[in-house]
Amino acid sequence: GQDPVPAAAEQRDIQKLELTVGKSKVLDLPVAIKRASLANPEVADTVVLSPTQIYLTGKTTGVTNVTLWNESGKMMGMYDVVIAPDVTRLKENLHKTLPEEQGILVTSDHDHITLSGTASNTGNLNRALSMAEAYAPKKIVNAMQVGGVQQVMLEVRVAEMNRELIKRLGVNFTGIGNDFFGLSMLANLT
Repeated sequence: GQDPVPAAAEQRDIQKLELTVGKSKVLDLPVAIKRASLANPEVADTVVLSPTQIYLTGKTTGVTNVTLWNESGKMMGMYDVVIAPDVTRLKENLHKTLPEEQGILVTSDHDHITLSGTASNTGNLNRALSMAEAYAPKKIVNAMQVGGVQQVMLEVRVAEMNRELIKRLGVNFTGIGNDFFGLSMLANLT
């Protein structure tokens, strides 16, 4: 029989490759190979360019692996391939729409996009989330925080004071939804 140790050593050698949808990567191999095979061809494409180079393209988000064989049909190695969504466009749109938010980070893996870091207020946090949601529905993980907890407390307190004030003045502002009107009245009274 064969000694199983080399196979076990080979298994441990699985390398992880990360690609984004629509992007390609040329893989330089340490040994010459004859053939490369993808476990899930719906996720990625592979082309053997030369005995030591493979061209890999991400087709859609997901996970697959590439197995490599040499001339004599011996397995030479395996790569785990993770295809993540391309978040470049989402990052650009966030930057254009919310240029003042420098603290929002966008990262991705094969099943979801994570928004992390800090937003300066809840409104912007929600805008960033809904933009991401439109980009990848039901695949967004929200790990963001709102910076300056005091600022939020202040906004809440001002809104409560407005409501109190409006009640006291006996004016009905429902339907207008304009907090600034309440704020300017508050300013005039103080």
